[in-house]
Amino acid sequence: GLIEESKLKSSNFPIYAPYVDEVKQVIEREGSFDIHQLETFHVSWLEGFVENDNEGLDKYARGKYVTRHVRAVGESLLSSICGDDAIVEEIYRRFAIKVTDEILEKGRGAFANLLISLVKKL
Repeated sequence: GLIEESKLKSSNFPIYAPYVDEVKQVIEREGSFDIHQLETFHVSWLEGFVENDNEGLDKYARGKYVTRHVRAVGESLLSSICGDDAIVEEIYRRFAIKVTDEILEKGRGAFANLLISLVKKL
């Protein structure tokens, strides 16, 4: 592979995505707030994407767009594991292709969002 297995196994990607019920339980257990409103909604990974003439011939333009967002969040962490910019570039190049072929081409791909309105208990 591109990354030594030992480096990959010793790395930690600190990502946690709780279920809605978990969030509710934490708020209720803490006790300082009442939940006024709680909604979930999805936003397409392609929200804001505008295909221009230069990208029209590039099948992977949409995957590259999504990859830029993912990269903005995770590149520093990935770079600290890989230690080589060329490897990081290759990983994100492959990611754009996989996102296009396996997710976007099938009409999927959305960010899950949780909107919570809380009222402080008196």
